[in-house]
Amino acid sequence: MTILCEPDPTWATVLTAVADGDVRPVETLADAGRVLAASPRETLVVLGPGVDLEHALRFASDVRLSGVDARLVLVRESVTPALRARAGESGVASVVAAADRVALAAAFRRARKPRRGAGQVITVLAARDGYGKTTVAIGLAAALPGRVCLLDLDLGFGDLASTLSLTPERSLAQAAGRYRAVTPAMLGTLAMPAWSDVDCVVAASKPGEATRVPTAMVADLLAILRGAYDFVVVDTVERYPAHALVASDRSQHHVLVTTAELPALRRLRFTLDVLDVLPYGRTSRSVVVNRVHPGAQLSTSDIEEVLKSRVAVALPSTPDVPDSVNRGEVLVSTRPHHPFSAAVRGFADSIAQPNTTTTEKRKKHA
Repeated sequence: MTILCEPDPTWATVLTAVADGDVRPVETLADAGRVLAASPRETLVVLGPGVDLEHALRFASDVRLSGVDARLVLVRESVTPALRARAGESGVASVVAAADRVALAAAFRRARKPRRGAGQVITVLAARDGYGKTTVAIGLAAALPGRVCLLDLDLGFGDLASTLSLTPERSLAQAAGRYRAVTPAMLGTLAMPAWSDVDCVVAASKPGEATRVPTAMVADLLAILRGAYDFVVVDTVERYPAHALVASDRSQHHVLVTTAELPALRRLRFTLDVLDVLPYGRTSRSVVVNRVHPGAQLSTSDIEEVLKSRVAVALPSTPDVPDSVNRGEVLVSTRPHHPFSAAVRGFADSIAQPNTTTTEKRKKHA
């Protein structure tokens, strides 16, 4: 059920229609609080444009401090970056313009998704650029169930924003300019691509910004995101700078992307050797072979022989992937039955399982 707080009957009718489902309309925040207290498992509270802003933000803060796992969507006739920042600090999940029906429906849909427990951090790695690491990370984020956040940690050259045609209010590097300790207000910096319900944190937007992001900020941000999402998919850099090591150390799963050429496989074999030295369990990693051509010279068994490791999934080579990117889309979302999409979704299902913490895995494989 959606709790809709809106004193104006006209706006209440509009928002009820967009919410599309079991909606409990109330006219005051006091009534919204009583309904939420009686139904603490409700996942969505909509604060309409007729609700006084200051009262709405105070209500959001009270809900957050109460520990109730409800997501609040604030609807306003006009939305500014300053408003998003204030709302994020108060614990509001999304701020949406009242006239944007598409964004409203997407925000409501995301907020209704039930939490599955403590979130998993999944870090996507590659031995070098050019293997389709970002494409795999985006597809995986689109295919995973529940609430998903995609975090770009390729701080120097991250192209997540351009790949997804996003224009975020500020990047992770820009947010670091005022960093002291990451708080839930950081969630106000998230962007959402039109193709999916996935939230995104983009990396640097200008050259040289990467140096402004301290590793401690990455650790704090991952902790915050893991508490707010079921899955955090991290697209990281091909080598192992400090930020990538922080993400890897806090990951419950590592996805290693390669292609089916021997040089690429040998580089990945070296990466696997590095991971073996680090205290990560082998069962917490998956090898993804991207751009596999039909009738390729190397079979899956040949690849596994080179890697000395099992291949979790082979993703078919198809021009439909770059074509969809050029259209500002993601194939996994727009064409879920495409062979590439089906392979990604099958892989996502295989790792979307009850969480085992990294510490537990380390003990198991010690």
